[in-house]
Parts: sequence; C-alpha cells; structure tokens
Amino acid sequence: MVSLTAVTFLSSLAAAGGGIALLRRANAARGRRSASSPQHPYLTVLLYGTVTLIISAGSFYLGQQLTSNQLTLPLLVSEAPRIYLVERFLSRAECRRLIALAEAESAPHANSSHHHKGRRGEAFKVNLSERLNLTAALIDRMHRLTMYPPSHGERFQVVKYTAGHSEWNNNINERENKLHKDSNITAGRVATVLVFLSSVDSGGGELVFPYAKRVDSAELRRAAGIKGDGRDVREISLFGNEYLPPLDALCGEYSESLRIEPRQGRALIFFNHDPMLIISESDVLHGNCPVASGVKYTAQRFIRWFEEGEPNRLANIISLMRRRTM
Repeated sequence: MVSLTAVTFLSSLAAAGGGIALLRRANAARGRRSASSPQHPYLTVLLYGTVTLIISAGSFYLGQQLTSNQLTLPLLVSEAPRIYLVERFLSRAECRRLIALAEAESAPHANSSHHHKGRRGEAFKVNLSERLNLTAALIDRMHRLTMYPPSHGERFQVVKYTAGHSEWNNNINERENKLHKDSNITAGRVATVLVFLSSVDSGGGELVFPYAKRVDSAELRRAAGIKGDGRDVREISLFGNEYLPPLDALCGEYSESLRIEPRQGRALIFFNHDPMLIISESDVLHGNCPVASGVKYTAQRFIRWFEEGEPNRLANIISLMRRRTM
C-alpha cells in the first residue's frame, strides 16, 4: 500500500518539475566548476542515471488524473524492461474521436506522406495536432504518468493496423521480422506511452515483448488479456546475436512470449532504458502481432530525457568519453 507521505513527496517533486530541475541544476553547477576543476564524465553519467531512477521509481505512484480526481496506480507487468498497464486510460468516446481525427487526417486530400500501404494490407501513421483540446488533454495525461513535462515528448501519433499487417514502423533498429527497439542513446527516448484505441475481437494485434519477464502478482493474474511469461533471453546468446524468432512463432497460441492484448482505452508505459539509461539489446525488443481480421488503432508518444530544441547532453558526454578512450 502506498503511504500518504510517499504520495505527498512525489506530488511535490512533480510540481517542482521532477528530476528535470535537478538535471538543470547539475548541468549549471558542472559548468561553473569546469573552469577551475577537471570534469568527471563518468560521475555525470551516474548523476543522470540516478536522477532517472528517482523519476521512474516514483512516477507511477502519481497515476493519472481522472475526471473524478481519483488516484489510479498503474499495474506492473514486467520489471525487465519495466512495463506498466493502466486500464480505462481513455473512455470509449475519446477513443472514437481520436480514430475519427486520424482517419480524416489520412484521407487522400491530406498529406500523402502520412499514408502507408503495408506488405500484406494497408496501415497508416499520422501525426495529430497537439493544439486540439482532445489531443492536448491526452498528452497531458500521458506525461503525468511519466512525470516528464510535455516539452520532452515527440509528435503525437495514431497508427492503424489492418488484417495481416503486423507493423508500420520507422522506429530505431527495425528488424526484418518486425521486432524493434524504440530508442538508443542518441534518440534518448526514455519511455514509450501507447494507448489501444480499439479492441480486436477476432484475435491478434497483441503487443509482444518476447524476452520481457512477467511478474508474478495477484493483480496481474486478474488482468485480462496478458499472456505468456517471457522467453529465456539466453537463447539469443546460444544461437548468436542475429538470432530472432519469426513473428508468427512469437505470437502463436502456445508461445511463451509476453503478449498484451489490445483492449480499447488500455494504456501501456514501458521504459526503453534501465534506470542507469543503459538500453538492453534483448528484453526491450517488441513488435505488433498481425491482426486476424478487422482493424487495430493505437495512439503513442515517445518521451525523451531532453527537451525539444535542446541538445542531448548525455549522448554528447558518452561520445566524448568514447573518443577519449580510443
């Protein structure tokens, strides 16, 4: 049970800008010391990781702000990578309105670069305006979950998947079998927030994390549509770094892969880096299982550890460290 003291402390941390203000103060202090003392990039990386740990460890106790102002705690699905689930994050009416906006934006008269034909069906990805009341409210809710301000988010996207189409993807490190990672140190996407805007009654369309380890909890056992406990990550090292099972094998009925069914209004938050901002090569890999029939819609937003228009200082530090060790 979360204590009132913990919630009060975390609420005050969020009101003060969370770990962002701490990072800025640390950068400013490091800049003032640089003229008179040697820099310690390893300590700076440790500071960034420690602050991120504080943010991520406490952020989910804040939950989302519902219309009833009721505190809702996300459900932990996996610890490696950290995956959280929030049921009824959006109402059915909100989901329908977002789908209508996305369909209108993807129409032929709209920007044709937003429309994509998949290999086995049609799908699209569109960027919706953040000035609309609906999208602005959803973006605010997404950032409350991660405790990063909206200025740390990328474009708000809605993605459509049709039958037989497993993935529309321009994410980082796309694989032929459509498993991918959302981030690396350069991209700096500390977290991904994804909301299912529709259910898939005919089956398929799960978000699959083959090597994520499902936690054993009574709450998660009661949650509907959570399948598999996670494959043994050692199978990659046994067969080589290039070994990745085909998507059909990962999404099958008897697969051990962790799979999360699309349910309308359900939100997922998963961290692409560990608390020290190291990205795993295996457990963070994920993909979309093919939709058996019908259509699946999702809304997503990538959350970065640096603001729009600001440099990725952590990537710069690591690049400098690598050059010094060469």
